[in-house]
Amino acid sequence: MIRLSGAVDRRVEASSGSDELKARLKAIYHQSHTLSAVLKESDAFNFDIASTQPPASLGDLPLIVLTRGKPLEARETTSPNNSFKFQQECGKLGMNSNRN
Repeated sequence: MIRLSGAVDRRVEASSGSDELKARLKAIYHQSHTLSAVLKESDAFNFDIASTQPPASLGDLPLIVLTRGKPLEARETTSPNNSFKFQQECGKLGMNSNRN
């Protein structure tokens, strides 16, 4: 149904990027396992945002959050941003969290 609706093609065409990149994205997104994974993730996301309760504690489960580093110039000139705040919020979900 998703392939027939053309939703994937419209979304890819609306994105920025070369024609070659768009062709590759279409090939990837039209694979059955990719569509299935995207649908499952979308369902889980919708379930999470519909919840009125805060997320449960992760307890003793180890959590590692990897982020992309900033170029040296950016580190020297910018202040902490939303991703830093997000890292702090994620750390609070675990009982034994620390930030290195």
